[in-house]
Amino acid sequence: MTDPSQGAGDALRREAARWFARMRGPGAERWRAEFDVWFAVPEHRAAYNRASEVFGLGKLLRDEGGFVELPRRAFARNVVAGTAAAGLLGAGGWLALAGRGRQDGIVATRRGEIRAVVLADGSTATLDTETRLALQIGAERRVTLVHGRARFVVAPDPRRFVVTAGTSTVVAHGTVFDVTREAGGTAVALLEGRVEVADAGTVLPLAPGEGIRREASGGLVRERAASRDAEWPAGIAVFETARLAEVIGTANRYGPETLVLSGPGLADLKVSGRFRVNDPRLLAPRLARMFGLRVEAEHGVIRLARA
Repeated sequence: MTDPSQGAGDALRREAARWFARMRGPGAERWRAEFDVWFAVPEHRAAYNRASEVFGLGKLLRDEGGFVELPRRAFARNVVAGTAAAGLLGAGGWLALAGRGRQDGIVATRRGEIRAVVLADGSTATLDTETRLALQIGAERRVTLVHGRARFVVAPDPRRFVVTAGTSTVVAHGTVFDVTREAGGTAVALLEGRVEVADAGTVLPLAPGEGIRREASGGLVRERAASRDAEWPAGIAVFETARLAEVIGTANRYGPETLVLSGPGLADLKVSGRFRVNDPRLLAPRLARMFGLRVEAEHGVIRLARA
């Protein structure tokens, strides 16, 4: 007998994949208003984030040392194929990979690299640029975020899944969440499922869409998780009335070219939109068109100046 909820789930995954494809296409802005209404529904948001994660994961290329690595340029280009992969995983693919034994070691990315790694238990860790993880998977599944940002999709397994970043410890329960550790402090953002964050003797549960930030000053701030970061595994960021300098600073985390603003007042121009920030050769001309600037590229520097 067919489970009606399974059919509804498949339909939602297909719908999320269609939206993901639209919002990555050249006509994304004409869909923006309709997408914002659709994305505001928590179930839709969770499905969209899952489609984003599947896109970042792409095709599982090879299994080496208990996990699969995907180079930055090997991301899947076909969202429909990614949706089929999601269906396979949702139908038990995670469980088939779970319980595969121990895994110890370091996983790291270089500047400009985003890489998805499938761990020995079937969980996925997507590492942002210049990120370093220490893995200890045995009786307990434990990951230490040394620095950078990572997204975790936790596979079902009787063992606890624990991520440590600085003074913060995250205990996950079959969920999707981001953890960031940088000079400004640490942060946890929950996209789907349930986690508890322990920090300085305080244990705080998070609901989807919530986050916690430990600032460099030591303060612990509870906040709404920024939806602008939902697509970072695909190298995409969303800005709302942000300073142009902030957009440039985000892009310069990826390199290899460096974006530079040349001229008074450019840094404070306000920017709203969805941008691929990990490819400066695509980003620079788009920003130039928005503000009537000219682009000058020389010796690894891309300069935006007034025309």
